[in-house]
Amino acid sequence: MQDIEYYKKEFLKYTEAFLHKETLGVHALDNQADTRCLQLKITHTFHVLENTNAIIDSLQNSTKHFTEEEKHIARLTALFHDIGRFEQFTQYKTFSDAKSVNHATLGVKILRETNMLNKENKAVQAKVFFAILAHNRQELSKRIKKDFYIQCQIIRDADKLDILRIFGEHVKQALPEKETLLLNVQDKPDMWTDSVVKNIEHKQSVKYTDLKFVNDFKLLLGAWIYDLNFSISRQRVKEKKLLDPILCDLPKDERIQALVRQMYAYSAKQ
Repeated sequence: MQDIEYYKKEFLKYTEAFLHKETLGVHALDNQADTRCLQLKITHTFHVLENTNAIIDSLQNSTKHFTEEEKHIARLTALFHDIGRFEQFTQYKTFSDAKSVNHATLGVKILRETNMLNKENKAVQAKVFFAILAHNRQELSKRIKKDFYIQCQIIRDADKLDILRIFGEHVKQALPEKETLLLNVQDKPDMWTDSVVKNIEHKQSVKYTDLKFVNDFKLLLGAWIYDLNFSISRQRVKEKKLLDPILCDLPKDERIQALVRQMYAYSAKQ
């Protein structure tokens, strides 16, 4: 077993190669906007790792005892959960899995082919791969084994927390990468999709393919508050005010604002 510092160096060695034309040749990034998109994913990864550590600490202080190996698995999952994003974006110039490839599946394929985790035993590798494959699924099956399931819960919470931060910072900015991050939905301030609102009203999941407008995306992100697995995750949403920049400019329609109030009320739930 190697410590996480070793793997941070391996992660940076792999990902930063995508920023250099001489390394990638024909797959080189086209412009500075492309470079910023991938740099954003590197930064995202380390924020997800930070969120993971906070969740691990909260579990350690609760009735659930987390072993050192389980902590290691959670950290490895955080560090490599988006490793497939770099090849995905370089080849397809999008972060949309629907328009390219499943980045989680691609990530596990890359980890296997590069033997990046070959210093870990097979059981550790299996749990890391499983959690990576599950991190972007719409829902988790209840039939997953308990020790696998909690690893999936940790990465899904840690990932969602930082995605909220990212969109909060970029949703109003007229940056070239904004369209890539928002998956090219239409930026019409007064428009939303009724089926998206209806699903959120009934606490039902929303598919990315159902999103048509930026307001749909904002509502989807706000509704993630219902999917967070740990009280520490909701606490971080509230303390860091992660919902504020996402929900503040939604239409003043009473139906929409009722959803906003419910989201804030749930974020305060411990």
